[in-house]
Amino acid sequence: MALERGYRPGMMPRVLTPMDPRLQRAYQFVTLRRFEEAQRIFQEILASEPAHPSAMAGLGECAVYLENREEADRLSAELVAAYPDWSDSWLLRGESEFLNRRLKTAAEAAERVRALDPDEVGAYSLLARVAIRRARWQEAIEHCDQGLSIDPEDPSCTQFRVVALRQSGRAEEAGELAKAALQKQPEDATALANAGWNQLNLGQAKEARRLFEAALRLEPSNEFAKAGLLEALRAGHWFYRPVLRYRLLMSRLSPQWRVGVLVGGYLLFRVGLSSADTATVGGVLATIGVVAYLLFGLSTWFGSEVADGLLSLTRVGRLVRSRAERLWSLSICALLLVGVTMLALWWFDPTWTIAYGVVPILLAMPLHIGSELDTWKTKRLMLGFTVVCLVLGLLVIDKERQRIRDVMPVIAQELVEMGIDPTSEQEIELTDEQDARVSERVSEWLEEQREDRGRGPSLVLVFALLCSIGSQVFAGVLMTRFE
Repeated sequence: MALERGYRPGMMPRVLTPMDPRLQRAYQFVTLRRFEEAQRIFQEILASEPAHPSAMAGLGECAVYLENREEADRLSAELVAAYPDWSDSWLLRGESEFLNRRLKTAAEAAERVRALDPDEVGAYSLLARVAIRRARWQEAIEHCDQGLSIDPEDPSCTQFRVVALRQSGRAEEAGELAKAALQKQPEDATALANAGWNQLNLGQAKEARRLFEAALRLEPSNEFAKAGLLEALRAGHWFYRPVLRYRLLMSRLSPQWRVGVLVGGYLLFRVGLSSADTATVGGVLATIGVVAYLLFGLSTWFGSEVADGLLSLTRVGRLVRSRAERLWSLSICALLLVGVTMLALWWFDPTWTIAYGVVPILLAMPLHIGSELDTWKTKRLMLGFTVVCLVLGLLVIDKERQRIRDVMPVIAQELVEMGIDPTSEQEIELTDEQDARVSERVSEWLEEQREDRGRGPSLVLVFALLCSIGSQVFAGVLMTRFE
């Protein structure tokens, strides 16, 4: 949970040419976050003086704030080529690289800024942001301290220091710093939002919601506050609170520790699964543990979507989320509801195929990943990927239904051999020994089927991997290519 971009509204470049009154007006618009009006003025200046450095820098800054990645990349590259010894050229380049998720080159650009101008606080702010994105909390704190030693009142370094302190587990110190920053700038939207995140980490969802709403009243487009308000609203549902605590905890860990936690949880799940069938107290506990792990795993995937689906039915939810976002969440909820219902029917009637329940739940995975993408273009492409998964899922269902039809004669033959008439209209009750015999025969038949078709991956496994790992890989490609 970190600030995604800089906190430098109205950054005034050190101009290489005399200040144009139009330029002053444009940067006033930037300060007010009226970027479209600022862009028009910068473009007017560049029309008469194509290489005007401050106008190029200002136009690039607007592109960064508006998250126009291609435009920011182009303008920053042109500025660096035209003015390679100007620190603001490299600062804009670093901002553009960070926006495009190229952290290594963003850090290199910030180091170049420090070499050209050691007193440029923006370089330390950018380095802190890169460190935060890499979950290197102590490194981020050190960069912020360096920036604050130059300008103790710099809001960007102050706010990123709050984030790094909070994520490193120093919640009390982060809270004090956030409170002090808010006292200095009570009308600052980012300071309010940062204080809200601190309250959310402390489990104070109501107070966090109040702070996020205050931030959005001041700055309705503040994405940091929007994300926080959505989390605070989700936390109003009891089932989402443990999911939120888990997500906040995982966000504090480095990528290596996150992988370790997930792998460790999976290994414990496998151990529990192997012990779950034993008729002992340990086996019962293992079964409970496996079920709890599965439920928690599903909640980490879909808890936010279920909370959003319920939120979409309320007046506040309709105000916070767009119609398309609400439909997306409700679609995921519908798939989950169908899946759980089908699994319940299968539990009571084994002649149903379990695929009826598993397929909708797995189809919800690429939709969930798509909901976290930034642009509607990438969301639509992920929706197309989900349609491909749906086609494969229908094939899985058809194949599983065919397998059930094929195994029925095997079961009937085994019942006949035990002296039981499978066509009898009366309910057939089997002893434990007979039930074990039928199960063993079915297992033998399934093994024979596997040997006949070879040892390659089953269609079910391919479908599961495509929906889970495949959707994450595809989302990564979309983020790299289009976001």
